[in-house]
Amino acid sequence: MDTEFFINITLAILLVGVAMASFFLILRKNSSIHQGLDQNRLKIVAQTRVGLKAQLVLVESGRYSSLIALSGDKIVPIWTHEKNDTETKNEM
Repeated sequence: MDTEFFINITLAILLVGVAMASFFLILRKNSSIHQGLDQNRLKIVAQTRVGLKAQLVLVESGRYSSLIALSGDKIVPIWTHEKNDTETKNEM
């Protein structure tokens, strides 16, 4: 076979490897920035089905807990509770 063919294949593989490595480095850098923002994340504490399409979901975000009802494409907030300092300290 022709050596020019092997050189072209080798260069193409190297180019793809460099592109993938740079993509993963950028991805790791950007994902580590967002991991420190735990206070703005939603945490699903519990969920239960109450019918074929309906469910209740207890969600926490920072200092707030909310109970939300989901049915099909409808979302109904039931209640939201702000945790006081003693409740927050007890969780830690």
